[in-house]
Order: sequence, then C-alpha cells, then structure tokens
Amino acid sequence: MCTAIEYLGAETDDLERQKDMRDNPHVCQGHTFKFDYVYDEQSTQAFVYENTAKPAVYSTLEGYNATVLAYGQTGTGKTYTMEGFQFEGQHPDRGIVPRSMEEIFRYIEHCPNSKVYFT
Repeated sequence: MCTAIEYLGAETDDLERQKDMRDNPHVCQGHTFKFDYVYDEQSTQAFVYENTAKPAVYSTLEGYNATVLAYGQTGTGKTYTMEGFQFEGQHPDRGIVPRSMEEIFRYIEHCPNSKVYFT
C-alpha cells in the first residue's frame, strides 16, 4: 500500500507547510492506494502480459468487458509495455497489444465448440 498526503493549505515554503500540517491536521488529506503488482526494469514483456493482461483477454473471450490502461509520466515505458518495439513472430519485446491479438486468434483457432461464430 502507498499513502500520498495532499496538502490543502496555503503555505508555499516547505518549513511553513510542515508546521501548518503539524499544527492543523485538517489541512491534510490522505489518499491510500493498493497495487496488485509493481513491475521493475527487470520485468519481461512476457511476465507483464501473463500477470496483467492475459486474465483480461480471457475475460473478454468469456463475454465480459475488460480494459488494460497504461497511465503515467512521459518516458516511463507505457508505449513499450503496450506495443513493444518488435511485432514480428515470437520476438520477446512485443508488448501487450500484439500478445493479446495472438491470444485471441489462438483461442478462435482452437475453439472446441463448432457452433460458435466470431465476427
């Protein structure tokens, strides 16, 4: 878990702001976040896909809605994570989008129910 403290007061100097927060706790609002998983620079594209997007892909194949969203600062790897740098074949740098498409078409190709149609 991670908690970020939002300062709602008017002080602009760090020392004054800290004093204001200590003396008037009502000028602070905490926001707590829980993360399912935090990936570091050692995480592979395959690992990220398997742990994050693959369950969402299978959920959509079962008829549920799912969204995979990359959000963050410029230069933090959103495009690389979602698209990758290589899209051909089984290159290990392909991202979530090409891996998801492969998963969907593999599912269609091996669907055991011949009465199911995909449009």
